[in-house]
Order: sequence, then structure tokens, then C-alpha cells
Amino acid sequence: RRHTRLLTVTGVQTCALPIYRSAKYIVQVANSGGTVWETSEVLVVHNGTTATMIEYGVVSTSGSSLGTISTIINGSNVELKYTGVSASNSVKVYATYIKA
Repeated sequence: RRHTRLLTVTGVQTCALPIYRSAKYIVQVANSGGTVWETSEVLVVHNGTTATMIEYGVVSTSGSSLGTISTIINGSNVELKYTGVSASNSVKVYATYIKA
């Protein structure tokens, strides 16, 4: 399953816990003026109680990070969260999921 979703500044991308075991995300972030861009890839896997992730391939036009990525299990979903250093960042995510 693949799809793109626009996240809010503290955004959440979810995938259904019992259906999907792992996911790959491409995350694109822009500052409010569209003058600084950042992209990275994130792999997430879970065992039903704990979600684990690794972010890699981080590329930025400024050399500075525009925010941080984290993952948790919340109820019946695995959530990928992005917290920007600015409230006006724009975040887009392209996700690919693999069924359990």
C-alpha cells in the first residue's frame, strides 16, 4: 500500500498495527518560505508492543535539521511523528507498507 499525506507541524502518519508489520517513509520538509528543504528515509518495524525506527539518508539544503522524527504505538496504530523546529514547516510523507 502506498500513499502520500501532508502532515501538520507535529504530524502523525499512522498505519494499522494488526495489518502492517513494517513501513518505509520518505519524508520531505520545507521551511515557511520554501527556501530550506530537507528529505530523509525512515524504516519502521514493530512487534505488537514496541515500534522501532531508523532515519537515514538525511539531506538538507542548509545543513541544519528542520525537525525530528519519532515513532510510537498508540492504541491499534503505529504512528510516525514529525516535530518541526518551526510551527510553519510543511511536511509531506510518502509511505509504503508491508503486511504482517
